[in-house]
Amino acid sequence: MTPDAESDNPLGAAGNFNITHELGQNATYFPDWVGIRLPANSVLTYDRMHYHSVGQEVRVRVDTAFKLHPEGYEPKYMQGFGAQSGAFDLELDIPAGEQDIFRDGFYRLTRPAIMMTFEPHLHSSGKRMCIEAIYPNNAREMLNCADYNHNWVKVYVYEDDVAPLLPAGTVLHLLAWYDNSESNPRVLDPRNWKGWGNRSIDDMLYHLPRMVYLTEEQFEEEVTSRGVRQQFVSSQDQQ
Repeated sequence: MTPDAESDNPLGAAGNFNITHELGQNATYFPDWVGIRLPANSVLTYDRMHYHSVGQEVRVRVDTAFKLHPEGYEPKYMQGFGAQSGAFDLELDIPAGEQDIFRDGFYRLTRPAIMMTFEPHLHSSGKRMCIEAIYPNNAREMLNCADYNHNWVKVYVYEDDVAPLLPAGTVLHLLAWYDNSESNPRVLDPRNWKGWGNRSIDDMLYHLPRMVYLTEEQFEEEVTSRGVRQQFVSSQDQQ
């Protein structure tokens, strides 16, 4: 999936289902009205495993389990994976020894969507992250904020009736704070500058949501079913 053009294929741009699981994270699950198709003869791969060195060669075992819908079950939506956001900055600049560093990023939804989860993704100097929706009519709404601990990377799951309904053209604004000082016990050496990278001693700015992408008709049905009509939730009203 590209950041600004979500794939019509619910399994991803290349026909794949892709998901991230991290240290201390709660299980990933989808509501009854969402289904992810896992085709027969699919291959499960672990393409990017992140581990810490422990000073010796050891065997590692990774187990994965799936809980499936009953045979013949037809969910309302056959999708549910959202690509990691395009709100990243490869020139991420986190100075050494500083305690309250702010960085942000933006990405735009080209299709209506239900955002089922909020999942901040920073690294060891990550302190806090918020996500704000900027709607097509320029109305703004802070959707969620959470403190961040890279040893306990949590997924925050919305209840069905409050999961954000986002019209096409909504810009999601990520706001992140970092602590690269001695006061952060997860930073190994606060004397070091930090930039973008895959290592825990590097850093990132991502949102890893579980999204359901909708047609305009499906979006209007969801708005109607909630019994609310707010100026920022209708894609059609913004055209």
